[in-house]
Amino acid sequence: MHATSLQDRHQKALEYIIKQDQGGWWPYHPGQRPSVEATAWCTIALCKQVKIGKSVGSYLLATQNADGGWSTAPGIGQSDWGTSLALLTLGILSRELAGGQDSDFRKSCQRGISLLMARRAQLYTAIGSVILFLLQGPDVLDYPRGWPWTAGCFHWVEPTSYTLLALKLMPGDQDPEVRDAVKQASTYLLSVACTGGGWNYGNNITLGAHLPPYPVTTAEVITALQDWPDHKAVKEALTFLNSAAPAQATIMSLSWAILAKNALGEDVSGEISSLVDQQHPDGSFGDNLLLSGLATCALAAGDNRNPLKFGAPASPATEVNK
Repeated sequence: MHATSLQDRHQKALEYIIKQDQGGWWPYHPGQRPSVEATAWCTIALCKQVKIGKSVGSYLLATQNADGGWSTAPGIGQSDWGTSLALLTLGILSRELAGGQDSDFRKSCQRGISLLMARRAQLYTAIGSVILFLLQGPDVLDYPRGWPWTAGCFHWVEPTSYTLLALKLMPGDQDPEVRDAVKQASTYLLSVACTGGGWNYGNNITLGAHLPPYPVTTAEVITALQDWPDHKAVKEALTFLNSAAPAQATIMSLSWAILAKNALGEDVSGEISSLVDQQHPDGSFGDNLLLSGLATCALAAGDNRNPLKFGAPASPATEVNK
């Protein structure tokens, strides 16, 4: 595919997402209530749009819960995995837009990070932790662990990947405790890689049975661990993804495969061709705005403007007219 053609496809996708903007937020489907997940991916796709970026920033700050986190939708209950996607969005906006560096913005991000630090999976009870500390010292509690979908639950591959992306893409120097948590979570993901490469949703072995990897979770982890490109688990995962992605030609699997492979400097022309074949004439990828936002991010990655690539320099912000 010629670069100009891909750019035209990307521009059309951007225009569609902008038309669905509800004043700083997006639903899963037109006419529904706000969704943090859909808002995150649509905003990340539009991260260079100054006015929309500021509008989303104001919306996310206004809907932040008292504990510093976000729910999957405003007012539906406790903070959950939506916190990671909200922070990922704010971090990318902060990187791209100069207006994202004000005091309220930074305080909001710090409150969200503090909640994530408190919500890491605890594999031992409080009493068990004290006993282990007394018997074996503090190092025994410095074990690999990630993040759960909701507070108090087991850690899982997807919320851990989202959180790592949020923390690794957050501008500025991180607190040593946060850096340690990032290292622990990265180690956790590496430790649960499936036999032969890739990742399942959580463990790689259950009741003695080796669990199969899946393309989407594998691509999510590769993207989150793009700073570990030479690790055996990441290399094997890339091999699995290359073999599995063509047969899993859904919008979500193709989009994540593009984001992951591009983050590692791999060719994504085949996946891009398959993805644009599913783009509708109006620029969308169906009426699921989450998928349209994610696919638009992937189209940008196909043009080497991957919003999830670590260390990617910010380019000038622009505007697309409605």
